[in-house]
Amino acid sequence: MLSPSEQELNREIVIKAGLLLLAVALNALEFFIPRIPLFPWLKPGLANIITLIWIMRYGYVESLLYALLRVWIVSFYFGFSFLTFSLGFSGAVFACTAMAVCWKLLGRKRIMGTVGIAVAGALFHNTGQLFAVYLLMARNIRLFYQAPVMIFASVIFGSIVGFLVPWFIYVVNDNTVLNEVKVKEFSHVSKETPVPAVIISLLFLFYCMALVFIEARSILILSAIIITIIVQLLLKGSLSALFFPIRRFWLLFLFIGVLHSFFTYGTRINGIPLITREGVINTITQWLRLWTWLQTTFIFFHFKFHLVALQGLQKIFSGYRSTIFAGLLAVEYFPSVVDMVRSRVKELLRTLFRKPSQLIAELFSGVVDLIIAHKEGI
Repeated sequence: MLSPSEQELNREIVIKAGLLLLAVALNALEFFIPRIPLFPWLKPGLANIITLIWIMRYGYVESLLYALLRVWIVSFYFGFSFLTFSLGFSGAVFACTAMAVCWKLLGRKRIMGTVGIAVAGALFHNTGQLFAVYLLMARNIRLFYQAPVMIFASVIFGSIVGFLVPWFIYVVNDNTVLNEVKVKEFSHVSKETPVPAVIISLLFLFYCMALVFIEARSILILSAIIITIIVQLLLKGSLSALFFPIRRFWLLFLFIGVLHSFFTYGTRINGIPLITREGVINTITQWLRLWTWLQTTFIFFHFKFHLVALQGLQKIFSGYRSTIFAGLLAVEYFPSVVDMVRSRVKELLRTLFRKPSQLIAELFSGVVDLIIAHKEGI
């Protein structure tokens, strides 16, 4: 029998897990929205609805932890790599920090509303991602030619997010089913990952980080070949893994090719307009780096790097137990949430464009039902 304080802690865990699962459900839904070829990272950013609510309810540090958990869970489920996580986390940190500052200085005093705060978050989210792309892949100042389009998109998407925040707060507060969940007991401890798996995972993480600073094409070619061979040995030969980078991230390869081939000054190639030798060389260099990062996805999966990271977060953020444990619960039920979204993707996308407020209500109800159905009598 749990004490009243433990019951309250577990209830808070379930509520936070519901919010976190809703955020990752919104992220999952955005994966099914077709990307614009030269703007592969441009998306509505509906998960910022939950980020802003988290800031208003729990403060900056917990919202930052929430953002890290959300990006980690989503990126790992859909194909974790150093690149995809870096892009997602840089945008989330910039957006979370900007919205937290706006809320503390202006929002609390009712000088700025949720629309203004969300627009600021969208602007900083896109700024963070552009800088991450520049540092990791582009190294081409012409990347920032995209800024006007990103600013326009930030105003549009940020306004939608800000408009939905008050309505969503009402939905959460009015959801008596979630607030009445009978919480008995919840395991707060995740399984320990074997030490060798931890060491190998961290070594490959540092290896991915080191690739950012390597420019020698011979080393990058060798790295791409070695990583591909290691993955094929681990998976005992897999065509799906071999073509995973192209099949899942072909838009990134296309973007890098266009950016470098057509927007790099240098020696023109006879018979081919606009393309330079330097541009082709830069394209190949970045493609090799990107290929290696994406192939390491399977190495991280094999050695359960997601569990390594969650164990690290438990130690770093030991003072924020309920949010950490909500993350563990979200990891457990995220596949069910994705299946729910995938099974209704066309219907949900129609609702998103016709009546986004109804989408929030439906997704939140679906998440609550999953928690209650699978965790009734936690």
